[in-house]
Amino acid sequence: MTTVLYSILHFLVDSICAAAMFSSMLSGTGGQWRFLVYNFCAFALQMPFGALLDTWNADAVTITEASKSCQNSDTGTSGRCKAFSFALAGVILTVIGAFTSPVILGIGNALFHVGGGVGTIIEDRACGGDGQRLGFFVAPGAMGLFLGKLAAQSSFGLSALSAGMIWVGSSAFSAAVILIVLRRMLTGFTISEGQPADMADLSLHPYDMLIIAGCFLVVVIRSYVGLAVNMPWRTTVAAGLVATAAVVLGKMIGGFSAAAFGKKSTVLWSLIIASACYALCDRPVLGISALFFFNMTMPITLQILVDRYQKIPGTMFGFLTVGLFLGYLPVFFSVDVAGSGKTAASVLSMLSLIILSASAAISERSLSPMKRDEKMAGLEKE
Repeated sequence: MTTVLYSILHFLVDSICAAAMFSSMLSGTGGQWRFLVYNFCAFALQMPFGALLDTWNADAVTITEASKSCQNSDTGTSGRCKAFSFALAGVILTVIGAFTSPVILGIGNALFHVGGGVGTIIEDRACGGDGQRLGFFVAPGAMGLFLGKLAAQSSFGLSALSAGMIWVGSSAFSAAVILIVLRRMLTGFTISEGQPADMADLSLHPYDMLIIAGCFLVVVIRSYVGLAVNMPWRTTVAAGLVATAAVVLGKMIGGFSAAAFGKKSTVLWSLIIASACYALCDRPVLGISALFFFNMTMPITLQILVDRYQKIPGTMFGFLTVGLFLGYLPVFFSVDVAGSGKTAASVLSMLSLIILSASAAISERSLSPMKRDEKMAGLEKE
């Protein structure tokens, strides 16, 4: 249930950010640079914020019992409460930033994503969700961005009014949701405490480097493709709404599919289909299908890393959002890295298939850092 509430807040936070940026902060001299600063704060800062939360949260984020009940009472300070404090601070700064500065707006966005993301990860582990909740949490943001931008760029000359309504309405709704989440913080599920998180557990053995680099590169590619590839049929509000809905549903279903059928199978079939659909994405049905299947891998890249490095979920969550920012930079600076046509999208989709499949396979076949340390300790005793 907490994941649902975080997902609602995700929609609201992103809608506020889009409404603020596209209604007022982009106008005037230097508007595009303010947009770049906002994106840097919103995406690149998630990694240091995630590391900060992991450090604070060291005694409450490791959950090894997937079958742990998520309905027990917990009255102590736990990882979910600390994650909630980050999310709450993020919502507050987002609302303030909407009326003041893109820097504050971006910092608020980053803090919320880290807090909500880690809170979702903790609940998913405690309830044995195997990553299902990750897709559910990340998906609504795309729709929030679309509708917030739409409100700000209203063709009826009411952009300031509509954006203001988004700010006020979303802020009020956010406050109500926060109260509900806070109540659950006091009566919700128990988080079993693990060993203190040690950043040295992020052991950079060769296969670790391959897994991390593979997931990161796929996120960069996904970001670039989503922004750079043109689909000629996306010229109306209705078409944009349908395309955004495909992205949202793809992310949601990707998490459930990975849990039900396995990460490798989901990656394989979703990206093969996406690559084929991108080759003909100038046709609406196939373009929508390409967006749906390509985005199914979004929660999988995150799940691979947070499964492997269970003690630092915030760091891994933020690490991948840095990839989103890097994928945005070529588009911002109008650098044609791989092209904006359907052929480039199809090729990049196949490249993502190869990279992510290899990363998932290596991750499953190699020992986790914690188990590797246990094995080494056993050998030393012998």
